[in-house]
Formats: sequence, C-alpha cells, structure tokens
Amino acid sequence: MSVRVRSTLIASSRAGLFKLGHREAYEAALGPGAAAHLRDASMIAQWLPMDDAVSHYGAADAIGLSEAQMLEVGDVVGARLEGALWGSVARTARRAGFTPWTTLRRLDRIWGRMYDGDRVEVTQAGPKDAVIHIRDNPLCDILYWRVALSGLMKGTTEIFARSAFVKVRAEGPGHARFDVAWA
Repeated sequence: MSVRVRSTLIASSRAGLFKLGHREAYEAALGPGAAAHLRDASMIAQWLPMDDAVSHYGAADAIGLSEAQMLEVGDVVGARLEGALWGSVARTARRAGFTPWTTLRRLDRIWGRMYDGDRVEVTQAGPKDAVIHIRDNPLCDILYWRVALSGLMKGTTEIFARSAFVKVRAEGPGHARFDVAWA
C-alpha cells in the first residue's frame, strides 16, 4: 500500500481549492486535528505520510463539490499548461513527433516521484487509447482525488494532443482505472 506522497501534490491541490473559493469549507472539513505540516504544506518537495494525504483529500471530498468543480480543481492543479509559452512548446513537441505515449511510457517513473509504495500500470488499448491502473493507493477510494486526477490527466494529455477524454472508476479498495483517449 502507498505509504508516502509528495507535499507538492497536496500544496497544489490546496492552492486550487483556495483559488476557486473553497478555503473556508475545506478548512472546516479538515478540522483541528490535522497535522500542522499539512496546513503548511509548501512547494518544497518532501515526502509526507499517506495519512496526511488521506486527511487532505478526504476533507476536499467532504465539502461536496460537483464533479465539474473537482475537474476544475484538477485543471488548476495542472495549470493546464495552456499559456502562450506552453502552447508553443506543445506545438513544437507535436511537430517533433511527441505524443501522449511519450509521457505514458514513462508514467511509472514519473509516478514514483509523487507516490511511494503503490503501483501504476499503463496498457495501450489502441493507437490513441490508454488504460491506466493505479493500485495499492488508498487515495483511489476518495472520489475527489480520482476526479481531480482525471482532470490533471486530461490537461497533461492535451499538451501533446488536440483534445483528450478521461473516464475514471474505482475498481475496489485502493484501485482505480483511468481510460484515456485523445485526438
């Protein structure tokens, strides 16, 4: 089971929630028992115990956002990388032959820099279709985390593709499946 998570993920998620006006509800849901370092999570990359991530994402889930709002937080977290600079970088990358597969083939290494102790598996389901399984991660049981992550996956995929679609579902304790398609 996943045992640690990078603080930058929690800090980014908190920033997204706050930017979209959910600070008060989130802090009320988090409650006074939250660890001080969770409230003060910074952009400095450090490992935090998975219990801190479960507390954070559980509080975000408890405030009752719609799936559209959760996706919006995922978009903010990923910053969608659609600014003028990133737009030109993405166009250059596509012209150079980069596709979403460029990242997906390395997802296990990328994932291991964010989460410690779980597993991510990518299967090619078609030329522009991937299935991503995340296993042994208790965050898979939290709707907010799954939906916000699907928004982040969509934005990341769109760096290398014109459009993307992500469908997510829980597949049992600690396991989620993400179907990713792009054009």
